[in-house]
Order: sequence, then structure tokens, then C-alpha cells
Amino acid sequence: MNQTFSFLQYHQASVNNAAGSSIAAGDQPEEWLRVYFKSYPRFEEIPLPSPQIRSGLGLGEIMRMRCSSTEYSSECPTTIEELSTVLSGLMVTRQRQDELYESRRPYPSAGARYPIEAYVLPFNVAGLERRVHHYSPRGHTLERLWEFSPEQLSACFPNDSWCCESGAAIILTACFLRTAVKYQERAYRFCSLEAGHAAQNVCLLATSEGLASCAYGGYVDEAVMRLVDINPNEEIPLHVLFVGRTSTTRV
Repeated sequence: MNQTFSFLQYHQASVNNAAGSSIAAGDQPEEWLRVYFKSYPRFEEIPLPSPQIRSGLGLGEIMRMRCSSTEYSSECPTTIEELSTVLSGLMVTRQRQDELYESRRPYPSAGARYPIEAYVLPFNVAGLERRVHHYSPRGHTLERLWEFSPEQLSACFPNDSWCCESGAAIILTACFLRTAVKYQERAYRFCSLEAGHAAQNVCLLATSEGLASCAYGGYVDEAVMRLVDINPNEEIPLHVLFVGRTSTTRV
């Protein structure tokens, strides 16, 4: 095969040099340390129930059971408690309020820059409207944003009608400048890796709740960016996950 792929050019542009950074940990600039959180203060904030893993299954059993599924049941709404537990895989687990806001989450992030943002589209979640919601990891809340239409969803997921039969879509984006300020070109690698780590948390927690899940890469980037209203020069979609009940979901 003689085909040349553009991602190989990117890969070469983002390789580490042997020298690495010569800046000592105590001398790192503030812009490498401050953690930023996206928020929508003009929109209503919806508190989520405290996450509870109720299955009693161990991690090994959950990992064995995890599989991708596109079989969802419109007759079995996902509960807000189940959604809360699934989203807890993205929440802030440790935090300290000081001059440089420090926080940690249950997935690794290069330099603790945490560029990943999450948007939730509830299709069939009891108690939630069919609107775009932004997930706030500090307070474990949803910010209730704007409505979406069937036409917008069709533009985002044109080839798979099952997507909108799930309980909810979780769109993971990257505010890549948070990471690029420290890691330059290599930030794209780190953002992509981080989205994968976060997605696995979501899938495993969905399994623990007896929900089906599917990690999905067939979305149309421009349509998704319009739907959640993001500027591609600042924030890009990296992953979409679908979760929801099936006709055989445990109750």
C-alpha cells in the first residue's frame, strides 16, 4: 500500500524531543497549573442525585460483562439516578480551593489540565427534557441549555437511527487549549487519550447499572458542533457515547 495518511504527518509533528521540559515543578507558570471549568451561569442548573452503585458487582465482573450494544427500549426510560451514576465517572473527586484551583477526577489527565467537557442529550430519561445539557463536574449537576430538533439529531447521526432510541447521548469534547498551553502539538494526543479514559468510566458505570452502552465514532463533526454551539478553534468533539435501558435491563 502506497497511500499516505495525513495523520502520519500530524504524528511526526507531535513527537517528543529527547530533551523534554527543563522547567522545574516548582517553577511552572500559572497557566500550566490553573484548572478551568466551563459553565453557563445564565441557564438553570439541575442537581443530580448522589451517585450510588447499586449492583453490588465487583470491578472484575463489571469488566467481564461490559459490551457494546445498540439495542435500546423506548418503553423503558433511563432513570435520573442511573444517569447520575453513569456521569459520576466524570465528576471532580478531590478539590482544593486556593489561588490555583486544583482538582482531580477519576481518570488520568496529562498535567492535570482536564480539557474534557461533557454534554448530555436526554432522549428517554425520566424527569429530564429533550434539551442539550452541559455537565458540571464540580457540583455534579446538569446545566439545562437549549432544545434540539429531530432534524439536528439526524444531521449528527445520519446513518444510525438506533442512536436516538437510547436513553441519552453523552458528547465528550476537548477544550484543547487548556492542554496545548503546556504541551503544544502533543496536546491532541493527550486530549484523545483522555476522552478514551473518560469514556471507559462511563461504559463501566453503565454496565454496573445494568444499562446498555455504545461508544460511537460515526457522528458528523460539524453538525455536533452546531448542536452544542462550540467554536472549533477552541473546542472540538472527540467522542460520543450512548447509554440506556434494554428490554432485558435489570430493574
